Amino acid sequence: MTVPEWNAAGLLPPYDADSPVSRQRSPYEVTVADIIAKLSTTPQRCAIADGFLRYRADLHALGFTSGFQWIDGSFCTDVETLEGRAPGDIDLVTFLDTPPDLDHQAAFVAKPELFLEPRETYCCDAYFVELNGATPEYLVANSAYWSSVWGHTRSGTWKGFLQVSLDPEFDGLARDMLQAAEVAQ
Repeated sequence: MTVPEWNAAGLLPPYDADSPVSRQRSPYEVTVADIIAKLSTTPQRCAIADGFLRYRADLHALGFTSGFQWIDGSFCTDVETLEGRAPGDIDLVTFLDTPPDLDHQAAFVAKPELFLEPRETYCCDAYFVELNGATPEYLVANSAYWSSVWGHTRSGTWKGFLQVSLDPEFDGLARDMLQAAEVAQ
């Protein structure tokens, strides 16, 4: 699946309007390269995408490579048309498996900017949900919370969001695509 086209409201659609009960719905599973290809269309968007890729690279460097991320916010909206401004950041929740040998305190000390104020360093308004050891109730509650927060605009309009694997498989391609997009602008 690729990143869907914005609907008439300038938002990612919450579901496939031609087949409203199909599984083609938010969160749309795409690759990080798909996101870069579709949404890195201006210098401001490229700068935000660069921060996002650096954020992922720093997570990977600490050993976080298993899980997925939900991506939303003004970066996933045609905010330039809707509000006459550039997006400010990427909103994301990382659902991650913590490697068994990872010391949480050591990870925090090594890269505090990943956990405290990542918006300033990475242009990411970032949150975490740990998968390993979590109860089904915890996972369902967090999934329901984030889906309901991101499934609507503040004014109540339904919208969709994206999901990418935390696996770094497509990050190199995404970085190359971002560099090409920056050169083209």
